[in-house]
Amino acid sequence: MANRQFDQSRTPTARKFLMRRRRQPIVGPTRANSDPPTAAMPQPSSDTMTPVQTDTPKPHSQPRRRDWGWPLIWLSVLLIFGGTAAGAFFWLITMPPPINCESISPLSPDMERLQCAQQAAASRKVDQLVKGLALVKDWPAEHPLYGQATQMRDEWSQSLLEIAQNKMDGGDLKSAIAIAGNVPKNSPVYADAQMLMALWQKDWDKGKILYNKAIEAIKTQQWQQATAYAQQMVRLRNDYWGQQRYGELLKQIVAERQAWGQLKEARDLATYETPDDLEKALSLVRKIGSNSYAYTLAKADIVKWSRKLLDLAAKRLQERDLDGAISIAKRVPQESSLYAEAQDFVLLSRAEILVPNTKSGPQQPAATIVAVLEAQAAARKLGPERPLYKQAQAKITDWQAQLKDLVQLQMASSLASVGQGLTYQLAIDQAQMVKQERPRRIYAQTLIAQWRKQLEQSQDRPYVVLAQQLAESGTINALKAAITKARQVTQGRPLRIEAQTLIASWNKQIQTLEDQPILDQAQTVAKQGNLGNAIRIAEKIGQGRALYKQARTSIDEWVGQIQIAEDRPKLNEATKLAAQGRLTEAIQVASQIGYGRALYYEAQDGIGRWAAERDAIRAAQQPAVTAQESYPAESYSPPAQEYYPPAEAYNPPAQNYAPPAEPYNPPAEAYVPPAEPYVPPAEPYVPPAEPYVPPAEPYVPPVESYSPPPEEPYYPPAESYNPPPEEPYYPPAESYNPPPAEPPAAAPPPAAPPAAEPLPMDGIE
Repeated sequence: MANRQFDQSRTPTARKFLMRRRRQPIVGPTRANSDPPTAAMPQPSSDTMTPVQTDTPKPHSQPRRRDWGWPLIWLSVLLIFGGTAAGAFFWLITMPPPINCESISPLSPDMERLQCAQQAAASRKVDQLVKGLALVKDWPAEHPLYGQATQMRDEWSQSLLEIAQNKMDGGDLKSAIAIAGNVPKNSPVYADAQMLMALWQKDWDKGKILYNKAIEAIKTQQWQQATAYAQQMVRLRNDYWGQQRYGELLKQIVAERQAWGQLKEARDLATYETPDDLEKALSLVRKIGSNSYAYTLAKADIVKWSRKLLDLAAKRLQERDLDGAISIAKRVPQESSLYAEAQDFVLLSRAEILVPNTKSGPQQPAATIVAVLEAQAAARKLGPERPLYKQAQAKITDWQAQLKDLVQLQMASSLASVGQGLTYQLAIDQAQMVKQERPRRIYAQTLIAQWRKQLEQSQDRPYVVLAQQLAESGTINALKAAITKARQVTQGRPLRIEAQTLIASWNKQIQTLEDQPILDQAQTVAKQGNLGNAIRIAEKIGQGRALYKQARTSIDEWVGQIQIAEDRPKLNEATKLAAQGRLTEAIQVASQIGYGRALYYEAQDGIGRWAAERDAIRAAQQPAVTAQESYPAESYSPPAQEYYPPAEAYNPPAQNYAPPAEPYNPPAEAYVPPAEPYVPPAEPYVPPAEPYVPPAEPYVPPVESYSPPPEEPYYPPAESYNPPPEEPYYPPAESYNPPPAEPPAAAPPPAAPPAAEPLPMDGIE
């Protein structure tokens, strides 16, 4: 601008102004000719000087020169200031107008375009800098403004690089590369721009890869791996990835780790599926931020757990627990998509709890009608935009149908309240008009069953009352008449159980009246000592009668007395034989007392004691022989016989009981041949012809007393026991199996010993 102003000072107008200023010193001498001052007068030479008259006074000439000097000075000063002012005014009126950059065009002078570009570039806007560079980048070196344009180009290129670097630091790679790409090739910073763009792209790609890997590690909850990727981003030569995104990533790792921890804790609590635990779980997941990767799962869990709360609330409502249902439904958080549904559930629950359950017990129809009307009014508060609007409308329709049934049942209840048979029947007919598909069908059937029961009770009660009156006398005929009357209450009637109970009681009384004389007679005969006749009399009381157990108790007692009387001589005889040292005979005699008889266990105790004594004597006197050597020809095998347990009815001695005087002859076929000998557990019988050889195992002396186990009963000969012959003998400490209940009266005598071998010294036969 200064150059342009300097150039315009060279215009013709400016030259005229300067020439006028150069002429101003000539004006003084011109005017001095008419009134020359003394100081300006030229000194004449001596040759040309005219003679001065002496009569002219000199003092008169000095004042005239001073009058012309001061005006000339003031006039010069005035002319100088006036010329300056005139020149300035002329310069002002001749200054060119300012350039309008808005109307600049490609046809405008380069100077004006350069000035406009410089003004626009001063704003440091990218588009203005790009326009300026586009203007000057192609100017040749011969251009008058080339030097100034080159300086502007370098400044603008550097500004573009700075702006591009700022964009890159802000994470805008695309804009940074686009801005840096506007640097012209003839700019000194063009190579730097290309290098920076390549570096930015390389670091951006690395940073993006590391960042994506870190994000994937975060999604899979690999916190250490994500942190390692984040630390690698610091090494990048890029502030955006190394500082900004690195810091954001570390914060995200911490936040995600905390969010996943909260989600895991919440899921652990939710597994218990209780309202309190679900509420705590929802409270935890609600703290998870929406920008977290765990938020998506947390949001789904919120919906799932909210649905679980509503299910629990519905279950409580079915149990008629209104407060519990509402309390659970209110725990659904506002963040859940089911929050509106929970609010509707609370409203519908309050309405539904007013209506009694159709499957519940007896109700008052009038009160139920009022409750249904209140429930309908509450359900109508839900508008069409609410989530449970359809459910509310369905309930309103159902309640309307129930209302119609309740009105009909109210009429039936009014009839049944009279309490007469006819009114009960009318009420039943009225209630049966409620069809099967109606909502109050179950309630109607309940009322019908109740009224039918009351009707049948009113019909059967006279039979029961009359039967009780007949049975009051207590005679057999009266009791039978009462039973006949009570049996008129047929099966399926309400009073059937009561009638059958009375019939059973009267039957028991009749049996007692019939059987008591028989039992008294049997006891009288037993006291006289005729136990057999007493048993036969008592057996007339059959099984299932009222006094049967009492009769069986007496029969068992009398049978025991008979058995003791029969078996005591045998046991005394065996004891006597044992005292004489004839232990084997004592065992055989005591074995005749069979299992189930009164003295059986006493006999078994003696048998075990005597067998132990016999085995001890034989073990001490006879040399050892192999356990396999035995004499089956001399072994005793008792015959098999059928065992009759005492629980069965006792047969009188005349028919089934064999008195001891008559010897028992075993059947021939019952005798076991020597090929299969019966070996008693104590030891097989050894004839005195050859000495007894004890088994290979040493005998344990009878210091350990023989204690037969009471829980192991004796098995009768019917189930013959044939032990393997190779089993060795066991000492008496183990269980002893006695011979059968009824052995033969006389055991076969042993073979006569040879004359050369004497009898044993102990005298045992």
